[in-house]
Amino acid sequence: MGARLGTAGTLIAVALATAISVTALKQNQNIIAVVVDDSRSMGLKDTGETRQHEAVHLLEGGLLKDLQSHYQVRLYRLGASVDRIDSLLN
Repeated sequence: MGARLGTAGTLIAVALATAISVTALKQNQNIIAVVVDDSRSMGLKDTGETRQHEAVHLLEGGLLKDLQSHYQVRLYRLGASVDRIDSLLN
C-alpha cells in the first residue's frame, strides 16, 4: 500500500512540475495547428450554408487572428491527404 501511495505521489509531482514549466513559456513560442477539413461532407448544408463556409467564416471572423496573436499558427487542409496551406483561400 505504501509503495502505491509513493508511486501516486511521484506521478502527481511530475504532472505538477510539467504543468508549471508549460505555463512559463513566452507568448508566441507555442505552435498550434489549425486543420481545415476539405472532405466532401464539408459541402453539406446544416444551417443554410455549407459546413466549409461556416468553418472558414468562423476562422476569418476573428478566431484565426486571435490565435495568431498568442501562437505561431500553421494552417493545414485535410482531404485525401494533409497539406500545409498559406491561407484559408488555398
